Amino acid sequence: AVNLVAIVILSRGKCGLSTCTTRYLVAMAAADLLVLITEVILFQLRLHYFYWSFLTLTPVCSVIGVLVTAATHCSVWFTVSFTFDRFVAICCQKLKTKYCTG
Repeated sequence: AVNLVAIVILSRGKCGLSTCTTRYLVAMAAADLLVLITEVILFQLRLHYFYWSFLTLTPVCSVIGVLVTAATHCSVWFTVSFTFDRFVAICCQKLKTKYCTG
């Protein structure tokens, strides 16, 4: 719920942040929300409460595995890219105009 609130508030664009920073934060919140949905709801709850359901069929299980992996990787790489962008913007003033977006 917190990630959803963050997405709504940041999407309004009235936070005093640059457009680029706002987009990074919305993307990070969305990716984290997808991790929660795929990992917790589709994967963990299925293992503990609905072990013998249609979610255990091989094609469905494969799709869930791909979704969990993609959401986790997106979350991690959004964090890495945002961190790199902010590092360059703060510590490398000469590279800021060339590589940073906002």
